Amino acid sequence: MNHRPLTGSLVRLGLDHRSGTPQHKTAILHSMTNHRFSADDFLDPFIIDFPVGNFTWPLGALTDVRITKELPVYYALYQRYGSTIESTIATLDSQPGNFPHQIQSNQDFWLKLKTAVTFGNVKFRDTYHDEKSGIDMLKRSTRGSIGLLTYDSAGNNIQVTNKPISPLDLIQYNKDRYESIKNALKIDGLIDTFKRPLENHQELVDGFKGIDQSIPQNIFDVHDRVQEYLWDNFQRHPKYNRSVSFVFTTTVDYSQAKDKQQAFEAHFGSLLQDKIYNLDSIADRKIVFNAMLTAYTKEVDPQILKKLKHYQQTAGIGLSSHFIQTIERLINHGIT
Repeated sequence: MNHRPLTGSLVRLGLDHRSGTPQHKTAILHSMTNHRFSADDFLDPFIIDFPVGNFTWPLGALTDVRITKELPVYYALYQRYGSTIESTIATLDSQPGNFPHQIQSNQDFWLKLKTAVTFGNVKFRDTYHDEKSGIDMLKRSTRGSIGLLTYDSAGNNIQVTNKPISPLDLIQYNKDRYESIKNALKIDGLIDTFKRPLENHQELVDGFKGIDQSIPQNIFDVHDRVQEYLWDNFQRHPKYNRSVSFVFTTTVDYSQAKDKQQAFEAHFGSLLQDKIYNLDSIADRKIVFNAMLTAYTKEVDPQILKKLKHYQQTAGIGLSSHFIQTIERLINHGIT
């Protein structure tokens, strides 16, 4: 069965920030289906449409739609630091890593980085990164977590947690990350080796004090400078024996959304009202699915129910029973 048209579309959807955050889209998709696909079906379209250099994965591995949340975060990293990345392996949780001080055995990405010439004759350093969502991306500062935050043009976080992660929270994250890195260097006996880089790091973090913090872009600019320094002077340093965490930001102007997309969002939002839904709850999932399909059928594609029925019956894509029930109910009783 050729799933490439579907999986390729899902990859492009995940990386289109104008269509919503990767975390939200993947949460919905994973609640719809836990079907296991060949990793090739997702990653071949990814490296064709979004060039990321030497990017490989285990032969014959399987994955599911959750990878559509991981790829945008890796791509954000690659866009910033790709010239210093020699190669990357997407592990797909199929192979355990063996890195110093690691906590999680299966990291999402293994990277071979080019070290700076000032660090001596060691040309490469092997390290790892693990995609995190929500508040978890602000933790584990020396354990290689990477995350992606989406803001609108006014600097409001499109939240993926019960509490938005504001630009001011990024300032505290940078302070906490500095302390975490410093403490880890003390524990590892490397504080003298990194004395000067650590001083420079602190000076960059102090740069938040000299800006107008009411302007989100000012905060994002300092945050980016701090991260660039950490990448070049810690993550790429051959003697650094941990993995720095990174949080990337993207700003999206949703005012440019197409008419149909705006109509869908307005209809979908009116059906859900001002509530927080838990996609681990069957009852909440049914409400979300019903609202999503109702709004999409009305505002975007009147044939969507038939198309989903086709995927479920003939394309070999296993949809969740609760999603199928919602489709059947809307087909049998109509959209109201």
